Parts: sequence; structure tokens; C-alpha cells
Amino acid sequence: MVAVKIDVYAKTIIVSWQAVENADNYHYKISGDEILHGTRETSLELLPFSQFLEGNHSIMVQAVNTYDPEQFIASEWCKVDFSVESTKLRVPESLNCDVDKENCSVNVSWTPVENAFSYLYKIDDGEEIAAAGTEVSFSLFDYTPGEHCMSVRALAEEMSPDHLASDWSEAYFTITDEPLPGMLGNKPLDHARLGDFYLNDGSLVRADSKLSEGQANACIGIVFYSGRHETDQSDYTQPLTAGGPVLGNTVHGYVMSLTYVPTQAGSNSNKNVVEFSHCNAVRADGSPDGDKRSKHLYTCRGTCRSRDDFNGYYNCMAILNYAATVNCCIFPALHVAINYGKRGYRVEYITENGYDFWNLVDAGDVYDWQLSLAAPQNSSGWFLPSYGQLYYFYPKDSYSPLVPADRTFVRGQIEKVKNATTREELKEHIDPQYYSFAIHSYYSSSEFIRNDGYGDCYVVNIYGDGYYGYGCLNYVRPVLAF
Repeated sequence: MVAVKIDVYAKTIIVSWQAVENADNYHYKISGDEILHGTRETSLELLPFSQFLEGNHSIMVQAVNTYDPEQFIASEWCKVDFSVESTKLRVPESLNCDVDKENCSVNVSWTPVENAFSYLYKIDDGEEIAAAGTEVSFSLFDYTPGEHCMSVRALAEEMSPDHLASDWSEAYFTITDEPLPGMLGNKPLDHARLGDFYLNDGSLVRADSKLSEGQANACIGIVFYSGRHETDQSDYTQPLTAGGPVLGNTVHGYVMSLTYVPTQAGSNSNKNVVEFSHCNAVRADGSPDGDKRSKHLYTCRGTCRSRDDFNGYYNCMAILNYAATVNCCIFPALHVAINYGKRGYRVEYITENGYDFWNLVDAGDVYDWQLSLAAPQNSSGWFLPSYGQLYYFYPKDSYSPLVPADRTFVRGQIEKVKNATTREELKEHIDPQYYSFAIHSYYSSSEFIRNDGYGDCYVVNIYGDGYYGYGCLNYVRPVLAF
């Protein structure tokens, strides 16, 4: 009688039988194989194990006497059937996907698979990711709103034809795009990422959302950097204006405004240009004090020009403190930046005793469409960005002729707002594209130290890179921290 013992996980199939009197050899044949095998033993291990695929098989054994086959005739064939179970590991069972909106995560778990060494998982048809345990978690904002397929498979300790990974186990979960409680936005601030939409109630809309009309009309800027930049030494607990917004110590990211600041320059036909600074210092007789004006105009304040510097707020505070000390300098570019969305300014000449002086005039709420762009109270408020912050958004210059893909993405987000908003006046001002040199030049609050020790305000434009020279006309693109 022939017996078969199968151990799938030990990768063995043992066939055995009782010895037959006067037999000195045994023949055997395996189903699907016409080759006649021989052995002197009464047991054998069928190798390789992998030849026995999942399913039914048989083996036939015959006793023979090879020394005197005429006297001892071969026995009848003894056949035994056996089946081989799958060499694959079981699929992970009880696969569960829990969308945790409170903690903004998707938590996935499954039951352990016997003899599994590790697991792989993937979302939809994405990258296969290793998981050591039977639980994984990822951010709710790693994937777009909608239904997604979570797939998990078990792996053996050594991948081989003899011991295969399991099939994929699947479960589905849905990510919704609904607003957070009491907010227009649908994303917590501490999950800010590049391209998120920042709204005037201080909330965020995820970058991959389809903006509703209400969200588009409430959008005031785009996140262009998430988290606090390592160079930023600003004290956001001190407001730039009395009673103005106060952020505190936690910075979740930085926002670029949708538009540059419309201003009114009394002596120039282009109402959107504004000077960075002017000094009205006079001598005892009332005449302009040229020496003091020159010194004040080129006094270095704040941090110096650096493409990696994010100290716009710090610089604005330094300029304001300096202006309060000297009491003869005005900084129109700074004032229109920190008052963006609240009121308009114009710069005009005043003639006294035959001499011309610059004056900064509060023009009131001259742009009704801009009032909804005011910074919320839980932000830093708008400010004049540093050179590094502007350069991060507009990185085109003679050394970097190509705009990085992520910056192009941010500007595409601004275009999404323009296409979704129903506010026609706002559409006209969102990121207008002109081709003159000046319209693409933006003031920074950083300074450039010249060889003579004086400083100039550094500007950035999307076609080139240069520093401020007296009489140049440039524009203001405010940013805020949140």
C-alpha cells in the first residue's frame, strides 16, 4: 500500500510503501510525467516541490526484481491520488479602512496572515509600500477627494516559486471634500501644503479641491511655502499696525496675495506704481537736507539680500521702528503692503517754501473689490516680503532661467481662483500679465549692501533680477504668514 504525506510549509511531499518480498527495486511514475523512475528505497521525497501546482495529482508504484525478472515477475501498479493545496499565503482578511476626520488620517488594519513575514500595500494603482505590521496610517490629504481602493498582500520571508506571496486583498474608502465645522475651508492649518487656497476667514481649502463659488470669492491668496522657514526669525507676536492681526509663535506657512497692490502715485500716470522710500529731512532754514536724506535713504535696516532669507516680517518691523526714530522718512511700499485689503494710499508732492516734499496720503477705501482681501486676525497680516520670499515665488533670473515646476503650479492655483470667482472686478486684477519690464518688478523688504557700505532695496521681477536705483518704478506683492 502506498501512502503520501504532504507538508506545504515544509515544502515536502513524502511517498512511502511497505517492502515487497523478493523485490530489489521499485518503479514509479508521476502523473503528467511519462518518465519511469526507479529507487531501491521504500520511500522517496518528490522534488522539486514547485512542480506540483495547486490541484490533484497521482503517483504509481511497482515492485520489481532486476536480478531475476523471469522468476520474479513485476507486481501490478499501485496507484494513489493526492492533492496539493496552494503554496500561496492566505490573503489578509478583515481589511478595514477608517477615515478619521478629527485627526485628518486614514487608518487601515487587517488580521495577521499565518507564516507572513511582512506586507505590501498600495492605494489605487500607486506605488507598492512595505508595511512591517498589520496597521498603516496616512494623511487624509495625501489623496484627492473621492473613492479609493486600498490593497494589501502578505509576503513570505523569502520570495521563491516554492512559497508565494498572497493575492491582493481589497477594501474601499471615500475622502470627502466637505468644509470643516464653522469654516469655509476643508483643511486644518497644520496640514498646509504647497498650492492650498487661503481664505479670508483664516481657513484653508486643499489644493486639489474644486473651488465652490463661495470659496473662490473668499480666497485671498495661495500657500507658496508650508511650515516655518528655517531662516525666519520674525516675532509674529508683535503686530505691525496698532490693533492689527497677531499670529503668535506658530507658523503653518506663507501665502502670496492674489494681486499686487493698486496704489495712486500723484505724479505718475500709472496709478499702480509706488516708491519704496523717501526722506523729507530739512535743515534749520527749511531747505532739504541732502546729506541727511542720502544717509537715511541708504541706511541698512533688517536683514540683507539673500535668496534663502524669509525675514520679510522682521524687515518690516525694523523699517517701522527706524521710521519712528528718525521721524522724517516715509516708506510707501511698506505701508501699502501692510494695509493691503484695508485702504488705499497715494503718494504726492507737497511744495513748501519753494521746495518739494513727498507725502503719504490715506486715500480711504478707494478699491471696494480689494476690501475682502484683508488679512484675517489669526494671521500675521500682510507685509512686504523679503527678497528670499519673492525669489521663492518668482525665481527667474539670469542664473535660473527656468521656473521650477512647483512655482508654476502655485501660479496655476491663482488662475483657478480667477476662473471660479464671480467677482468680476477681482478677476481683472488677479495676476495680470503685462510685458513691460516695470510691471514685473516687485519690491522686497530686504537690502543690498553696496561696496560703499550703503544699502539699496532689492527688487525681484519675473524676467530678471536687480536692485533699486533712485527713480525706479516698482510694484508691491504682499505676503502673510499664518
